[in-house]
Amino acid sequence: MSLSTWDKFQIVQKIYIHEGVGEIFSPEYATRDYGVNFFKLEYQKHYAPSLSVSIGADGARPDIQINFTNEGLKKLLKTNKAMIDEVNRLFDELVSDGEL
Repeated sequence: MSLSTWDKFQIVQKIYIHEGVGEIFSPEYATRDYGVNFFKLEYQKHYAPSLSVSIGADGARPDIQINFTNEGLKKLLKTNKAMIDEVNRLFDELVSDGEL
């Protein structure tokens, strides 16, 4: 049975989060690293802000992050060859390392 790119992505992402590595694809570096064109993606549908507040000894400050939505990641993992290749590389690496 062959796994889809989405299935491989979900497996690798769960392992990365469990190991504390974090997300595989950061919107912050998506254009530079994978050639993602945000003008071809829909705001709120494919990527969206995550707003929070950080409270420290000096006071409170806003914290804004941009995240891909699942729908956005699914679209990119069907259309972006660089991202597809990266998922396959990471998955194969985990398999060869015996983690899967």
